[in-house]
Parts: sequence; C-alpha cells; structure tokens
Amino acid sequence: MKIFIFILLIFITSCSALPRVVHHQKGIDPTFEPYIESYRNIIGKNKYQDKFDNLSMNFGKLEGNIIGRCWWLLGGGFEIEIDYGWWRYNTNDQKALEFLTYHELEHCIRYRMHTDRKKSINNIVDFFEEIGYYIGIIPKPGYLNDGCPASLMHSHVMDYACREKHYLYYIKELQELED
Repeated sequence: MKIFIFILLIFITSCSALPRVVHHQKGIDPTFEPYIESYRNIIGKNKYQDKFDNLSMNFGKLEGNIIGRCWWLLGGGFEIEIDYGWWRYNTNDQKALEFLTYHELEHCIRYRMHTDRKKSINNIVDFFEEIGYYIGIIPKPGYLNDGCPASLMHSHVMDYACREKHYLYYIKELQELED
C-alpha cells in the first residue's frame, strides 16, 4: 500500500496539477466569477457541481514562468492560483484571460493534463523529423497545420493570433470532451 501511495504521489506531482494538504486561500475572487460562469455554460451548466462546490480560485504570486496552477487538495477540493502580475499585464486581452482560466479549470475539474509533444531528439530520424516540423512539410503532433496548438491544454500560453483565429475551435474542444 505504501508503494502505491508513493507512486501515486510521484505521478501527481509530475503533472501540472499538484497535491496540497489544505487550502492556502478559500473562496473565489470575484474577478474570476464571470470566467467560471462562462466555462460552466460551455461545458454544461449542471455538470460537476460537486467539484465546483469545492473550488477556490484566487490570485497568487507564482514562481518562474508559471502563470496558473491547479492544486488538488488531499482532503478533497481544488484550488487554483493565477499569477496577479500576469493577469494585470493582460487585462486588455479578454481571450488570454478566458483561456488561462478555462485551462486551469480543465486541470482541476476534468483532470486534464498538458497535450504538448515532449520528445527528445535521440537519433538522425528524430533530427530530420524536427526539421520537417520546423519548415512545415510534416505536421507537428499536437499542433494545427498553421502551427497553433491543437488543444487549449497546451502547456504554454498561445499567442494572440492563435486565440483569435481558432477561438471557436478551442471552445468546441471544451464542449465536445467526453465525460
């Protein structure tokens, strides 16, 4: 049993959602309420009510280049922290704020992980494959043909052009996800 718990903790901590024992902050900052409401309308208003009942979402100061983080609480519930500096800097980019909120909610509410291709170059075939991706003659796994991420669950903030061009595509991804 101890080995199972140890392996489970390693798996959880290697993902983007991390375990915490208890809340660091409780409640939902009013700034996030319209974004949560919008997300709930997209995925189905009455789905996951028990998870939303146990959700806290607040601003925090996150380290490095992390701008949002979902914490799974060991006692049950979820806590999302959004970096205040990043949010304030992007106040005029509504879709960036939406997508960050939806992305973190997907981690917490539907347990989704990042979809990035994480492959190292180990041989000459991998090298030429990367060259093919770079010049656009081979579609890159995890990306659309135009180079935009194929999922809202990409680990990096997508650029403005991708958010604008594929907005409905990403919203449809949230709507069509199987429960």
